[in-house]
Amino acid sequence: MEGGEGRKETYGKKEEGKERKEGKERQEGRKEGRERERERGKEGGEGKEKKEERERREGGKERDRERKKEN
Repeated sequence: MEGGEGRKETYGKKEEGKERKEGKERQEGRKEGRERERERGKEGGEGKEKKEERERREGGKERDRERKKEN
Protein backbone atom coordinates (compact mmCIF):
# COMPACT_ATOMS: atom_id res chain seq x y z
CA MET A 1 0.00 0.00 0.00
CA GLU A 2 2.85 2.39 0.67
CA GLY A 3 3.87 2.31 -3.01
CA GLY A 4 0.42 3.45 -4.07
CA GLU A 5 0.51 6.36 -1.69
CA GLY A 6 3.85 7.43 -3.11
CA ARG A 7 2.39 7.56 -6.58
CA LYS A 8 -0.42 9.80 -5.43
CA GLU A 9 2.06 12.23 -3.94
CA THR A 10 4.11 12.26 -7.12
CA TYR A 11 1.00 12.81 -9.21
CA GLY A 12 -0.05 15.68 -6.99
CA LYS A 13 3.33 17.31 -7.32
CA LYS A 14 3.22 17.03 -11.10
CA GLU A 15 -0.20 18.68 -11.15
CA GLU A 16 1.01 21.44 -8.84
CA GLY A 17 3.99 22.01 -11.11
CA LYS A 18 1.73 22.26 -14.16
CA GLU A 19 -0.56 24.70 -12.40
CA ARG A 20 2.37 26.83 -11.29
CA LYS A 21 3.80 26.85 -14.80
CA GLU A 22 0.44 27.80 -16.31
CA GLY A 23 0.02 30.53 -13.71
CA LYS A 24 3.43 31.97 -14.54
CA GLU A 25 2.63 31.93 -18.26
CA ARG A 26 -0.65 33.75 -17.63
CA GLN A 27 1.12 36.29 -15.44
CA GLU A 28 3.80 36.89 -18.07
CA GLY A 29 1.10 37.31 -20.71
CA ARG A 30 -0.62 39.96 -18.62
CA LYS A 31 2.70 41.71 -18.01
CA GLU A 32 3.47 41.75 -21.75
CA GLY A 33 0.00 43.10 -22.46
CA ARG A 34 0.50 45.95 -20.00
CA GLU A 35 3.87 46.76 -21.55
CA ARG A 36 2.31 46.84 -25.03
CA GLU A 37 -0.41 49.20 -23.79
CA ARG A 38 2.21 51.45 -22.25
CA GLU A 39 4.19 51.51 -25.51
CA ARG A 40 1.08 52.38 -27.52
CA GLY A 41 0.47 55.33 -25.24
CA LYS A 42 4.03 56.61 -25.66
CA GLU A 43 4.09 56.50 -29.46
CA GLY A 44 3.52 59.99 -30.80
CA GLY A 45 1.83 61.24 -27.62
CA GLU A 46 -1.46 59.74 -28.71
CA GLY A 47 -3.11 59.14 -25.34
CA LYS A 48 -6.04 61.58 -25.10
CA GLU A 49 -6.18 62.39 -28.81
CA LYS A 50 -6.44 58.72 -29.81
CA LYS A 51 -9.20 58.21 -27.27
CA GLU A 52 -11.20 61.09 -28.73
CA GLU A 53 -10.74 59.76 -32.26
CA ARG A 54 -11.93 56.34 -31.17
CA GLU A 55 -14.99 57.84 -29.50
CA ARG A 56 -15.88 59.68 -32.70
CA ARG A 57 -15.50 56.54 -34.77
CA GLU A 58 -17.54 54.45 -32.34
CA GLY A 59 -20.54 56.73 -32.41
CA GLY A 60 -19.34 59.83 -30.61
CA LYS A 61 -21.04 61.97 -33.25
CA GLU A 62 -23.64 63.10 -30.74
CA ARG A 63 -20.93 64.41 -28.44
CA ASP A 64 -19.39 66.32 -31.34
CA ARG A 65 -22.75 67.92 -32.13
CA GLU A 66 -23.15 68.95 -28.49
CA ARG A 67 -19.67 70.48 -28.48
CA LYS A 68 -20.45 72.50 -31.61
CA LYS A 69 -23.66 73.81 -30.06
CA GLU A 70 -21.81 74.89 -26.91
CA ASN A 71 -19.12 76.71 -28.91
